Amino acid sequence: MFNLLEKGPFDCGETPLWDEQSGSVIWVDASSNMIYSREIDSGRLKSYNTGLPVSAIRKAEDGNFYLLTKWGLYLWSRRGSGIVIGGRDFLDSGDTLRFNDGVPLAGAGFIAGTFDEADLSNDRGAFYRINLNGGFEVLDTGLHVTNGIAEDSYGNYYLSEMYRNRILRYEVSADGSVGERIVHIEFNDDEGKPDGLLCDKDDNLWVAHWLGWKLSCWSRDGERLREVRAPIASPTCFCFADSEEKSLYVTTATLELTEGDFKKGPDAGALFRLDL
Repeated sequence: MFNLLEKGPFDCGETPLWDEQSGSVIWVDASSNMIYSREIDSGRLKSYNTGLPVSAIRKAEDGNFYLLTKWGLYLWSRRGSGIVIGGRDFLDSGDTLRFNDGVPLAGAGFIAGTFDEADLSNDRGAFYRINLNGGFEVLDTGLHVTNGIAEDSYGNYYLSEMYRNRILRYEVSADGSVGERIVHIEFNDDEGKPDGLLCDKDDNLWVAHWLGWKLSCWSRDGERLREVRAPIASPTCFCFADSEEKSLYVTTATLELTEGDFKKGPDAGALFRLDL
């Protein structure tokens, strides 16, 4: 069951994470420079203007947070009103190629994907492994609108190629080398487009369906295990709300919705908790 936590609406809520230390869900509005946190017990909402075109927020091991922006990767602290404490751009800000989503790796480093925001139909998108010390490795090119990214317990990578309606898998060897792309899952047009990804403790892959009104869950072998209908058109991303993985915090979007979509799902753009 979906439970409404924060109505917003947020144009493009993305990359929620559970911060146990503060008892808060933290997420970004990828259509602005804003980061939001909501204390679950008190319901208090706090906003941070980063001054950066942020598209994703992820936990760093030192208690701070990674911010993936249109062009780079930064470290950010929630101290005070929020402060950027390091990082750099990796892409040319004069180009229309930009980062979309990314996740920190279990070992070290960060993986992220790009797309051409001026022309969503082209295949200029790429998949990278990067770090704040300057390493920047191209893993794959020729991609259409990379989106959600996940890593399983074996160290393999998953990537939503949104405008080709499919999810790719990349097998990673013990030495860190990355194999050729494997088409892991393909979707029908009436299922919406694959957006955010998340691997659970059993290495099943959860998928948010942009304009698809649902979440789905898939085995490591690419078998559809479960679908959960959503009360809004575009769930975008999610994180587990507890170590037992019995609930998800789910962000959603209002972009590209029709009047009919809003009428059917008036809470589009809100933050939800889904009890599984």
